[in-house]
Amino acid sequence: MDRNGGAAGYMAEFEQDVFVSYAHRDNDQIAGEAHGWVDTLHEDLSRTVNGILGRDARIWRDPEIRNNEDFEKKIVARLGSTAAFLSIVSASFVNSEWCRREVREFAERAEKRLGLLVDGDKKRIFKVERFPVDRDTLPDSMQGTTTYQFFDKAKERPLRPHMIAEDAKAYYERLVDLAKDIARLVSIMQRTFGEARPPDPAGRSATAAPGAASPAAQAVYVAEASSDLDDAVDQMRRDLKDRGYVVLPDGDLPRRAADYRRKVEECLARCDVAIHPVGIAYGFVPEGETKLSNVAMQHELALARAESGGLKQVVWIPDAQRDDPRQVEFVRYLREDPRATAKAELLEGGVEDVKTEVLDGLARAKKERDRAEAERKEKEARAAAQSAATKAPDGAPGPVAAEPPLVYVVCDRADRGSPGLKALRRTLIEAGCEPMLPLQDAEDADALADHREKLASCDASIIYWGAGPPRWFEAKLADYRKSLRNRTPPVKAKAVVIVGSDADKEEAETLEAELLRVGDAFDPAALANFLGKLPRPAP
Repeated sequence: MDRNGGAAGYMAEFEQDVFVSYAHRDNDQIAGEAHGWVDTLHEDLSRTVNGILGRDARIWRDPEIRNNEDFEKKIVARLGSTAAFLSIVSASFVNSEWCRREVREFAERAEKRLGLLVDGDKKRIFKVERFPVDRDTLPDSMQGTTTYQFFDKAKERPLRPHMIAEDAKAYYERLVDLAKDIARLVSIMQRTFGEARPPDPAGRSATAAPGAASPAAQAVYVAEASSDLDDAVDQMRRDLKDRGYVVLPDGDLPRRAADYRRKVEECLARCDVAIHPVGIAYGFVPEGETKLSNVAMQHELALARAESGGLKQVVWIPDAQRDDPRQVEFVRYLREDPRATAKAELLEGGVEDVKTEVLDGLARAKKERDRAEAERKEKEARAAAQSAATKAPDGAPGPVAAEPPLVYVVCDRADRGSPGLKALRRTLIEAGCEPMLPLQDAEDADALADHREKLASCDASIIYWGAGPPRWFEAKLADYRKSLRNRTPPVKAKAVVIVGSDADKEEAETLEAELLRVGDAFDPAALANFLGKLPRPAP
């Protein structure tokens, strides 16, 4: 890839995909290195992003020191047609007016064109820390963006993988993390704002970034921890992202207590599981907070969310010597306080134990969510069917069903073979329904079991009251109340057909089912409303 121009970007909406902003002093070259530090990172990043996307992305930077006129003509215009911004952060970057101006120009043009945030909360700005800096000194548009630390924390020097062998692993891990996140961003922007460019002449085609989380992916909160656990936390975040989970917070947290709490609560509200790594140091106390460290504050907020339901807490306390009395007291609280232990899984083993517990919690949360979603869809389907049945005019055909609706006709033995029951069954069959009758000549236990099974499986039911005594009718109505009133799925229609006339039948009233008095002869028209509530069998 050319560093300055030429090929168009991965996204058709933009001419360039990523601009690398840096202070030229940071492109230093130590004896034994073939290229400057920024040269090397640029080349490595380009190759890695291209490998993830499956085609070339356009990552560019300005290798020259320009005057104000050149900046206006050649840099500002191109920033407006660039999808993402990567800053190489150091003291030199912070003190460079040109670097700060590049950030400002990109942010202003991004806001005017599609916005600075993508997918709700992902900023189009990334930052690589070559040297540790006070992040409060960075421009506002860089606050809350993800930081990729390309320096040795213990020695506070940049990672130099081609010069110092022990730096290679850390450098490569951070490089891949950065490349994956850039690939995810441009893939999201492609889906949201436009299409990727057509395949290039070499036949390479655009693909979604591997490991990119789907819109419905589960989210995990990995709490900010003290620096002694940075490598383990990075490993957890990396593994969870590669498995397709959303890992929050996605970017640096604010340093002011009120903003810190608000952001953490926003992240926790989206998560099924929160992981709390507890290291040897107490952590920092956010500005405006009088006592709680950032580690303790995140735990407190997650505990409140867990108590209200919907969040599983996993507290990881690696075995280590803790000398700060505040941290010693905090660990004692986590292990012994009834409130802290009631909703949390406390682990003191290795990082693999933590990942196993987290994945189990995510699986259980997904199973519960899927069950709730299935119940919701079933309720919506029942409500829609009931609404359609209610709105159907008398005698109008109902919705189509794959199989004939099963109609259980509850009748006394004395009515079997009666003209009225035969006419009722014939009407049901002609309407495309399958009538079922109670077992005949069965033992009482078998007949009762059959009766209950048919009440449980029928699509609709009719009590046919002809020859049966009043207490028989009352018993069958009681069965309706017990077995059909709250049945899942509910029956689509219930009716009582009263044949003949006497004092008991004339006084009979019920709201449990549609009441149809047909006199001495069954009239098929009486079932029009009942049949209108049932689905028609498919032709």
